[in-house]
Amino acid sequence: MKKIDPNIPEIPLCTNVIRLQSYLLAPDELILFDWFIVKQFSFHYKEFHYSQARIEKETRIKRSRQDMIISKFHELEFLTTEVKDNKETKGRVRYFKIDFEILADKFILSKIINSEHEIFRAFMKYMKYHAAEQKKKTKHKKEEEFSKYAGHAIYHLLNEVYDKRRVMYNEGKLTSEKPKRAKAATQLQKNKPILKKMAKLTDNYSERAIEHAFIAYTDSVFREEIKPNNFMNYFLSYDSSIESFGVFENCLNNFNLNYSYKTE
Repeated sequence: MKKIDPNIPEIPLCTNVIRLQSYLLAPDELILFDWFIVKQFSFHYKEFHYSQARIEKETRIKRSRQDMIISKFHELEFLTTEVKDNKETKGRVRYFKIDFEILADKFILSKIINSEHEIFRAFMKYMKYHAAEQKKKTKHKKEEEFSKYAGHAIYHLLNEVYDKRRVMYNEGKLTSEKPKRAKAATQLQKNKPILKKMAKLTDNYSERAIEHAFIAYTDSVFREEIKPNNFMNYFLSYDSSIESFGVFENCLNNFNLNYSYKTE
């Protein structure tokens, strides 16, 4: 076996010429292609914004040429772009998003990498892996968006319930007589932990059940049967060890046992 001369300096060349031959893209196209791939998973599969000046600085590709290459990637449908407001700079910037599921399609990938070359299989495996990871992230994001929507919906409902019970209390309909001090119109406490707990309630209970439990809870607080230090936090008390909303469940039970309506 031939020994490697330790005096030979390390090769500083950055381009793998053998791998380069497997691309069906022009040299500057493959540079921008690889750049987009690396940037996309470095941004955890989320859309990311980059100015043309920054892209040019990192890739040495002029802006006019960037537009032509990006247009080509648009036609292949694996790259989408959108110009939006940037909250940090207060300006308009272009956001990019790579769809790895499309790149994992043999027909699309074969327009970028020669399908007859051995490296095509490696690219296909690579794209499929990132397509699966991107799908997980997207699913998680959709679940978060649904949870956020559910929390706000319940919050809006409970605000209405609270105000109705407040008016009833002030009119003496929840007690034997009108109170000496009326409850002022207000808004329920609202923050991320509260919204998350409200959304979590919807995993096991309907909006009507949540509404009924909150009616019983609000009435008990107005009658001073319950004296919480924090109105919303106490109602949404959660014991993770037994996965139970104890106060909510007691109030729902109270409503089921003690609340009724007249029948004809």
